[in-house]
Amino acid sequence: MATNIVVGHNADGRMQVFTLNLAGGVDTCFQTSPNGGWSGWYSVNAGYAAKDLAVGYNADGRLELITINLGGGVDHCWQVVPNGAFSGWVNFLPGYAAKSVVAGQNADGRIQVFTVNLGNGIDSCWQTSPNGGWSGFAPINAGYGAKSVSVGSNSDGRIQLFTVNLGNGVDSCAQTAVNGSFGGWFPVGSPFQGIPRVIGANNQDGRLSIFCRALTVSVSTCWQTAVNGGFSTVWGNMGGSLQGF
Repeated sequence: MATNIVVGHNADGRMQVFTLNLAGGVDTCFQTSPNGGWSGWYSVNAGYAAKDLAVGYNADGRLELITINLGGGVDHCWQVVPNGAFSGWVNFLPGYAAKSVVAGQNADGRIQVFTVNLGNGIDSCWQTSPNGGWSGFAPINAGYGAKSVSVGSNSDGRIQLFTVNLGNGVDSCAQTAVNGSFGGWFPVGSPFQGIPRVIGANNQDGRLSIFCRALTVSVSTCWQTAVNGGFSTVWGNMGGSLQGF
């Protein structure tokens, strides 16, 4: 049984699945050919354990895994060559700790990592050049607190963040320019309370839609009313009943 799961795409188009197993180990399986069948499960650096997991894409197509280790530190490893095996785990910043992690990609191909730190603030670090090294962690709007963060991309390439704040409301902020810094946080839609996280995805026309489990455990959604624009003023109830989302 897996406790967390993320999916990436190799440069050759093959999907690759990554999980945290019950002991916290990072396991993977992958399509053996594009659109094809699947391998068995393999450990990514046996003996390592984590409690959260995200996947990002280098500009050259190499997958990069980012984790929160059992001590709260943020680590990463990466494919040594596109479609290939992974490096060992490397810590981003000794002494820095966080609760959860997600990864997005700037329009210029640089991976950008976002965390919820131990004080519930949202922090970020980013590649300083495509396929390159990393900055340190910096807060996104210091003083803001949230329980979770997720990441999406606008049609014009600007990263957009979504959070469930400490009062269970859903907020967002976006890069004010492609590859740039972030604007302030604002509530999404009418007053709404979600537990415990929100997920963003793109419509065919590029508009972002977000999905969240409401306090009633049903699924609700809100969407951009125009490409790269603002969000609908009300949440639509999709019904259903979710546990553990």
